Amino acid sequence: MSILQTLPKTEDFSPHAEDPFYLGHRFVTRVLPDGTEITEQVPLTPYDVLHPKEGYFIVTRDPHDNDRIYLKIVARNLLKHDPTALVLSDYGLDLNLPDIEPVCPDLMIILGLRERKRPGGIYYIADEGVIPVLVGEITSPETRSNDLGIKVDYYYQAGIPWYIIVDHKDLEKKGLIKLLGYRHEPGGYAEMTPNEKGWLWIEPVKHWLGVEGKEIRFFDSLGKPIGDYLAIARSLEEADAKVMEATRATEEAEARRKEAEARAATESKLRQALEQRLRELEEKMPQASTGG
Repeated sequence: MSILQTLPKTEDFSPHAEDPFYLGHRFVTRVLPDGTEITEQVPLTPYDVLHPKEGYFIVTRDPHDNDRIYLKIVARNLLKHDPTALVLSDYGLDLNLPDIEPVCPDLMIILGLRERKRPGGIYYIADEGVIPVLVGEITSPETRSNDLGIKVDYYYQAGIPWYIIVDHKDLEKKGLIKLLGYRHEPGGYAEMTPNEKGWLWIEPVKHWLGVEGKEIRFFDSLGKPIGDYLAIARSLEEADAKVMEATRATEEAEARRKEAEARAATESKLRQALEQRLRELEEKMPQASTGG
C-alpha cells in the first residue's frame, strides 16, 4: 500500500511547544489590517523538511554535513571522466509523481545526461528525461522517519534504481553508523546485501561504501579507503611539497653543475694563458752556444 502524502501539510501541523523551531524556520510576510507588512519567523514542520523550498533554514548537525560533503566530492571525483555524469547534493528533485512536491536528497547521481534542459535549483525528471541512478540520504534524529519511511516509497515509485541511507541513529550515543541500501526490483525495493565488512557495493561509482571509525568512506576494489576532502587536500599539499622539494634539489644540482663548468672553463683559460706565456718566454730566451 502506498504511503504517499501521509504527512500533514504545513497549516495542519502543531509544532512542539517547548521548542517550536527544533526542525528549523522560515520567514513569512503578512499584511496587517492597516496595510502594514510584517515579516515573521515561523517554525518548519515535517512536511516543510520533506519538501523544502528556497529560504527554508533546516537544522543539521556537523556529522551530517561532513558526510554529505564527503559523498558529494568523492562521488563527483570518481565520475569526473564521464561527461554525462552529474552529482548533486542538497538539491531539489522533482520526482514526476502526481501531487508530490520536490524533495531534497543529500546525494543524487545522474548518469547519461547530455545537457540540462531546465537548469536551476531543482532537477525535474520529466523535463530532463533522465532518472537519477542513485539517491542517498543521511538521517537526522528529527526527520529519520522520513528517510526510512515515506522517501522509500517516493524513490521507488519514481523508478530510482538505488537508494542509500547513512543512518546516524546511534552515532551520538554509541558512535556507530549503519548503512542501508535498497535496489529497485519489480515488487519493491530489495535490501542490498553487504559484504563481510558491512560495506555496500555502489554500482554507479564502482566503489564500496563502508564505515571507518565514526566516518563513512568509499573504498576501491582492493579495499583502499578514499579519504575525506581534508585528507585529499592534505595529500595534495604533501604531493606538492614533494614536487617542490624535488624541483629545488634539481635546481640546486643544476646550479652546482653550472658552477663547476664555469670554474673548469676559467681554469682552462688560465692554463691556456699560462702555457702561452711560457711559450713566449721560451722564444725570447737566448739559445745556448755550442763550443768546438
